[in-house]
Amino acid sequence: MNDDGTKHMAGPIQDGDSDELKAEQVKIMNAIKRDRTRVRRLRVLTSVLWGAFVVGFIMASILRQKLKEMSPMESMMLGCLVIALALILVVVVVCTASLYIRSRSLDQRQVLASLAGIERSLQELHSKRGDNDTCKT
Repeated sequence: MNDDGTKHMAGPIQDGDSDELKAEQVKIMNAIKRDRTRVRRLRVLTSVLWGAFVVGFIMASILRQKLKEMSPMESMMLGCLVIALALILVVVVVCTASLYIRSRSLDQRQVLASLAGIERSLQELHSKRGDNDTCKT
């Protein structure tokens, strides 16, 4: 595990790697880092929006109990609060779905990068052993 709690990718860049391979690995690592940042930001945004929705829902529930004592202006404000809650709920659902999709995509990209590193390590091991047999899949 890395310091930020993410999985360590297998097969780091090594001195014997070609420049093209190193460039590809750097590109993949940068994409993963960028995706991690996006997922982290989206997670914070989604959490804040869920919190705002819960607070607004509690406020609307409390105000609804006092509906008979309210002036028409206060009733109109309650209606606006309910509409705002509905909009927040829609945004929260979209953010939650987006967070799920992006985090799964990030996981898949990390797994693919790890598998590529493992494949490269196995190819190096195979070439060091001097076997001329091809791997059968």
